[in-house]
Formats: sequence, C-alpha cells, structure tokens
Amino acid sequence: MKYSLLLVALIMSCAQAFGQGQVVIGQGEIDIRKGNSSGNVGDGEVKVVGAVAATQAPVPEKVKKNTESQELDKSKIVAVYNYSCKTQDSEGNEITDSKKLVLQVGEKVNRCYSYQKYLKQFEPEKVADEMKYLEVLASDDYVVIPDVWTNYPEGKTTTREYIFPNLYEATGKKFDIDWNLLDETAEKYGYACNAAECDFHGKKWKVFYTEEIPTTAGPWKLGGLPGLIVYAQDAEGINEFALETLENIVTPIQIDIEPTAVKVAEKKMIDFRNSVYADPKYMKDQFHYLPDYMSFIQDMSVMKTGGGSAVILLNDGKFVMKQSQHVYQPLELK
Repeated sequence: MKYSLLLVALIMSCAQAFGQGQVVIGQGEIDIRKGNSSGNVGDGEVKVVGAVAATQAPVPEKVKKNTESQELDKSKIVAVYNYSCKTQDSEGNEITDSKKLVLQVGEKVNRCYSYQKYLKQFEPEKVADEMKYLEVLASDDYVVIPDVWTNYPEGKTTTREYIFPNLYEATGKKFDIDWNLLDETAEKYGYACNAAECDFHGKKWKVFYTEEIPTTAGPWKLGGLPGLIVYAQDAEGINEFALETLENIVTPIQIDIEPTAVKVAEKKMIDFRNSVYADPKYMKDQFHYLPDYMSFIQDMSVMKTGGGSAVILLNDGKFVMKQSQHVYQPLELK
C-alpha cells in the first residue's frame, strides 16, 4: 500500500499528537483515535480569523454517529442537479469539478444538499459499492457549496457548511433576488422554459425556469420565480447548475440537531469562506487559517478506494482532507 509523503507525515504526526492512541492498518483502512476516554480534543477555543474574527468558535465535541434530526416538511418532488465548476488544479491545468445535488421541494421548506448524503439516508440500495461511494465523496469535496434550507425558519434561508474544525450555520433572507424576466424561451430537458437574469451576491446569473413545474424552488439559493429553475449559469460561464432527474417522491426534509454549530450572519459567512479558500496560501496549505490544526483532529480514517487512491476522513467523516487543491471559484462574492 502506497501513500504520499504528505499522508505518511500526517499519520505519524497524528500518532505522536494522540499520545497513547493507536494506529491500526488493515482492510485498506488506517484508523487513528485519541487515547482518552472522553473523545474530546483540548479544552480551549479556536478564534476564527477573517470577517468573523470576533466569533469564538468552540471546538465541537465528537459527533455521535446516530445524530438526531428534526423533520421540517416532506418532499413533493425531488430534483437532482449536476453542479459543475470550471477551475484549475494545483499545476495550473484547466479542469471541471462537479457534484450532484439533490433538491427536496416541500409544501413549506426546500432543502438542497449533497446527492450522496441523500442516497445514503433515503435510497441506500443505490450505494451498493462503498469504495465507489468514497471516491465520489472525495471528488465532491473539491466543490465548495453549503447545504441550504429555504424558508427555514419561515421567511429565511439557512445554510450550513464545515470549515475545519467547525460546522457553521448562517441565516439570510429567503429568495432575496431581484429577477429580470426576459423575453426568451427555450426547451430544456423536455420542459418549455422562460429565461430570467439577476445580480446575486456580487455575481450575474442567467437561468431558465419552467412553469410546467409550479414551484418557486431552484438549486442552491436560487429561486423565487414562477416555476422550477432547471438551468442556471453565471455570466463568466464558470458555475453551472443543470437538472438531471425530476421525480414525485415523498421523503422527510430534515435538519440535524447540531448544538455546537457556530451561528453567524450570512454576509460574515460568505466573507469568511472566501478569506479561507481564495487566499493563495490555500493551494499549498488547506489549514493555513488555523494554527496548530492537529490539536483539533479527534480521529482520522484513511480509506483506500477501489481506484487505489486514499480518502482521508477527519472527525467521524465530517471533513474530507484533500491531498491536492483546486483553485477556488466562489459562488458568492459578497
């Protein structure tokens, strides 16, 4: 089994940092766990840099695998989108990152998040190959996009995302978008569509929506039109959402109960996210914003995928550590 020098160095550093912890190698997995009985890391707090520097972000306790969830609504329809992002790898080569997103559309609440998470919870029979699932999980992590609940709480939008070592939760206005309806029609994915444009959080977007699906929903934070958004692209042609499937499926629209989530205003979350990922230092050090990041690692699993690559999971799999970086392309500038 071969690992990069970075990976080997990290494993050895973790083993030293964990003191009495143990390194177990077998079945393609390396599992490093802290030796104390509490499972907690340290007693202090990490001060977050950047726009939310005033926020004292507590180190979250070890996340229970059976996380409690609150049901907010039930879906009427479930839409799957392919999100793609044109960018560059660490060597400057042009590449396109992609990630499948699921949009659960309910009577009151919509949720847009990772399709892989959705399958794992509601359609596990479609996740037959665990190694393939890990490969997709690692690939998905190159995409920086939060989980979004629309109209939760009522009239608001809630987003959650992990920026190691914390889960952050931000609240903004529901569909705070001033749309310009265009005199342009097209057929997209079998639906008759109309076009619309907007300026949203510092970027220009053009979308196509269909009134054949009577909902104001759309992928990510986009929505508020008289029909489902089936396609969206920013003016630079970098970010794109494209509908893949649409089904009438009833599934719970849930939100995990996360008492340790750090709550911030939406603008501060956008500024902080951009300060972390858009900093040139990120391409060489994904933890550049967090001195002594090792002290916040509760546990680590290194899984060998079917393709032979390694997936490094930190803190019960809540964070995927990448061995190389891609240039960050923000969805929001402000």
